Amino acid sequence: MLYVAWVASVAPLASMVLLCGCGLGLVQTDGDGSLRVAVRADEILPLPALLRLVSADTCADGGSSGNCTAEFVVTAADGAGRATTVTRLVEHLRGRGWPLEPRRGLYTGDRETGGILNWTPHHAWLYADAEPASILRSAPPPDAVVVYLDNL
Repeated sequence: MLYVAWVASVAPLASMVLLCGCGLGLVQTDGDGSLRVAVRADEILPLPALLRLVSADTCADGGSSGNCTAEFVVTAADGAGRATTVTRLVEHLRGRGWPLEPRRGLYTGDRETGGILNWTPHHAWLYADAEPASILRSAPPPDAVVVYLDNL
């Protein structure tokens, strides 16, 4: 009789621990991308008057599991050089909540996407100097700056 009472009292507790453990495991191992939030243009737009959007591709480079890298090509609306455009963009993005910090020729930072679940943060970066050449991408205009956002 004591054994039956013990099983009856421990079984619900063990079931809850098992369910919670499986749920936490799913949240932590987002293998299928279900906890990724798509990158949106409004994460950097609208741009201030001194910057002009040349092109935007919200999924220029993607892979499996719902990951996507967006590319926003920006120039100065007043004909300023690339260095000025970078400075203006960094100020603008910081004002929109991106904690960009300089690192090895880049400005880079991560930002939480919000919500009650453990969503994958978004990552932003842009090159402080001329962007390195790539076989997979055409070169942006000389004074343009490409802002990359991804949900990896």
